[in-house]
Amino acid sequence: MKKSFLFLLCCAALNFTSCSDDDDPIPNDDKTTAKEFLEEKKNSTKQEFEVKASELPKTFTFKEGVKITIPEGALLKDSQPITGDFTLEVREMLKPSSIVISSTNTNLTEGSYLETGGFIYVNVKQNGNCIDALLAKNITISI
Repeated sequence: MKKSFLFLLCCAALNFTSCSDDDDPIPNDDKTTAKEFLEEKKNSTKQEFEVKASELPKTFTFKEGVKITIPEGALLKDSQPITGDFTLEVREMLKPSSIVISSTNTNLTEGSYLETGGFIYVNVKQNGNCIDALLAKNITISI
């Protein structure tokens, strides 16, 4: 009898504390899909510098502390040192969360998973086109 009374009392307490019709629902105005969310986050990791080739050599420091030094004459376009303006784009993926957000494929061809302490992505463009992958001089990257 005592157990039945306690059970009924608990049920009554739950009934009185349940949601009411006047509770504000959580707004769901943002109809973002997971793909849109990841794309937005991925774009937030991109860091760009607009640079004049005449300013080289120059050291750039990024949000997570990566430093990149580009010496004068290191960057080539059609096998010639670039002149004028160029864009330096960097993505630092030094934490597991930034690797996931970057949508980087971490599956290896033999079926195992990538094991890494992090990595960076560097791209240089001039007038919207990538420069030569071959460098005339080494750039220095410090993590």
